[in-house]
Amino acid sequence: MSILERINYDRAPSQSNIRTTSWACFCFCEVPNPGAVSANMLTPGVPLMARLCKWLEAYCVSRLGLADAAATSSSSSSSSAPPPLEDSSSQRWAAGLCASVSGAGCPGEGEHKILAALLLNEGQREGDEEGKESPPQPGESALGQAGRGARLSRPRHAVLGADADLFLLPLGPRLQPRQVVVANPTAKGLRVCDVDVLSRGIQNQGLLLGAGGTAADRPLESPEPRACLAPVELELGLRRDFVLVQLLRGNDYLPPLACSFSCEDLWPCYLRWRRTRSPDLGLVAQASGCRDDGSVQERLQILPAQMSDFMSRLSTGFPSGPTAQPIAAEELAKGVEAYVHGLIWCLETYVNGFCPDFHFRFPRAWTPCASAELLLRHNKALADGLAPASDGSCTAPAASPAACLASGSGGGLGGRGGVAPPPPLPPLSPLACAAAVLPVSELRALLLPTAPCLAALLEPEKGLLWEAGL
Repeated sequence: MSILERINYDRAPSQSNIRTTSWACFCFCEVPNPGAVSANMLTPGVPLMARLCKWLEAYCVSRLGLADAAATSSSSSSSSAPPPLEDSSSQRWAAGLCASVSGAGCPGEGEHKILAALLLNEGQREGDEEGKESPPQPGESALGQAGRGARLSRPRHAVLGADADLFLLPLGPRLQPRQVVVANPTAKGLRVCDVDVLSRGIQNQGLLLGAGGTAADRPLESPEPRACLAPVELELGLRRDFVLVQLLRGNDYLPPLACSFSCEDLWPCYLRWRRTRSPDLGLVAQASGCRDDGSVQERLQILPAQMSDFMSRLSTGFPSGPTAQPIAAEELAKGVEAYVHGLIWCLETYVNGFCPDFHFRFPRAWTPCASAELLLRHNKALADGLAPASDGSCTAPAASPAACLASGSGGGLGGRGGVAPPPPLPPLSPLACAAAVLPVSELRALLLPTAPCLAALLEPEKGLLWEAGL
């Protein structure tokens, strides 16, 4: 049901052009059903969300049949304990099983959380193999302690899902998770795809890139000799190029690239272009030139000369891809820059294991800008103004117009250079700061006299913003 609140506001005669009497503003507020869950209750930071995460964690411990499931249920308080499960003591999984819950404190989409968990587990196992397993941390959950000390020497990560992005998760990081298996549920059965086999196939294709070009296809001049790169760097660069080419097919964040080749032919076209035109360097700059002030995290760059040449290969012929209404000419450059920024955004997510900017969104109105012809047209001036550096990246002169697309740490199509960073968030209002730090009892005394419609949110021990222990 709805509560109709009437709040009267008195306006001065000089501020009213219609009448000098008071006018009414009506405010509607939904009162949640006591037996239902409001969407506001699922907001991270709300006490109910924290309790839901604890219940989900205890459920996973019990459902997976881990040893201390009964202890977890018995140690929980009566106010926050989850409902008991009949099969809480059943050991239905093999020993050494590790599980974790991605709760409200873990930001990002599903693929961001999966990749972060894979890299975290892989790093912990690397430390365990060296005899550096850390003791239980203060405040560590029972679910985290359940798998401690029982890890497999050769882990096999099984990721279930039908999203194609799951195949790209283990290909970007330098620390590649071993024996990653992606299971794709289908209507006719279960199809298991071993990403290890995919990675080895990419590595074998890298060994075949040494073939020289033909007279018709003169190879591009590479600023870095191939012999100077270690095989592991070549294989890593090819894996990241594979991720970039697959991103051109479109995903949840970017539209597919409109070009003269179908999605299935993009990677074979890349291999032909790489063998004949650019056997030494790929599209993504080598890892040695992608460091950000010595940080462990990498800020990736796309080599503009190679990217422009590859786009020229894709733009020959009648374009195939999504059709949309043309946009204004002044918006084309912004749309192309935003698309390149989105490619780098996705690449850095797969490489570093976390989302670099949770505010990124590619506007749907700029879908026509995802075109090989437009990328070639706008990147040609960029490639002509960039000078190759000794590390394989490209740097632009300070006065060059191409600097608008250059990365802040060295040139190329940088992940943070194509689109201006979002403006800093304004400071919180005093009222918002008070709501963040004051107990609910004092917040009621502050807000309810002027905003009685918030009573449902601030009701003691029942309101949506009530916190435990205060």
